[in-house]
Amino acid sequence: MRWRLQAYRVTTPQASAPEPSTSETAGRSVLWSREHRTTTAGLLLIVTLMAFENLGVATAMPTMVADLDGGGLYSWPFTAFLVASVVATVLSGRVCDRRGPVPSLVAGPAVFLVGLLVAGFAPSMAMLLLGRFLQGLGTGTVLVATSLLVALVFTDRERPVVYAANAAAWVLPAVVGPPIAGFVTDAWGGGGSSTGWRRWCRSAWCCGCRCCAGSRHTGLPSRRRGWRAWASR
Repeated sequence: MRWRLQAYRVTTPQASAPEPSTSETAGRSVLWSREHRTTTAGLLLIVTLMAFENLGVATAMPTMVADLDGGGLYSWPFTAFLVASVVATVLSGRVCDRRGPVPSLVAGPAVFLVGLLVAGFAPSMAMLLLGRFLQGLGTGTVLVATSLLVALVFTDRERPVVYAANAAAWVLPAVVGPPIAGFVTDAWGGGGSSTGWRRWCRSAWCCGCRCCAGSRHTGLPSRRRGWRAWASR
């Protein structure tokens, strides 16, 4: 009897490890998939550039204002930047509503680059304020366009991953931006901190143009199809 019980002993199958779900696998490939790779690179490069510029200029501004004998106008470079960015946000929103994000993504970094050059080589406070105003125009234009691009290219489930990556793009500039700006300011003066970012801006502008050129692979509308018709789908 004991032999029969041992012979007919019931064994339970071992539980297998759960396989990764499809959503988790898709979430890891949101940013760097073939169809999103160029868009993600352009977005992160532009956000990193803006972060470096904001933190670097804030570090170098006391030296720049002192070199130009504009201590009484110390707050005006920041005010000009803020006012210009607000105006550009409104105007860029109107342009994006009518023609999509591509014109703003191309024009914004270009205007920002011009502002960097004007502020970097400014011989007076008036030129510095003009450069900061142009930088504000470029920043406001790009911020609206990038937000619209994320909304158009990525789905509702993919957008949190993209916005988290944009927030993470501020980490590196926040850590190394002020020390680099301080070193450049001590070595080449206050103007060097502004001109030092022009290569970053040129790279971001080229990558943004490449991102816009590849927009046909991400489902963005062409002029023949019509922006409003596509947006109303």
